Amino acid sequence: MPPPNNTSARASPRVTGPALRLRDVPEHVRGRGRPAPAVPGKDLPLREARETWLRVFTQEYLADLLRRHGGNISQAAKTAGVDRKTLHRLLAKFDIRA
Repeated sequence: MPPPNNTSARASPRVTGPALRLRDVPEHVRGRGRPAPAVPGKDLPLREARETWLRVFTQEYLADLLRRHGGNISQAAKTAGVDRKTLHRLLAKFDIRA
């Protein structure tokens, strides 16, 4: 049997015992230990849940975007694919300071 290529070697678990454990699964498959994001509004009607999810997503996205760009609005807007004025309006709407 031919040796596995790099892709299959990276994707295959490294089992060290009789059962597959989380630590046996490669880190890139486990999500690097990050917990799955909570889904806001699961118990709400669809419209309210969607609005809640969109608000939470947008706030987190904008905050992360600014962090990644050190508060530089122009670079953050470029990465987001929006005009600086649009980004300023969104930041004001969600009370996020650069």
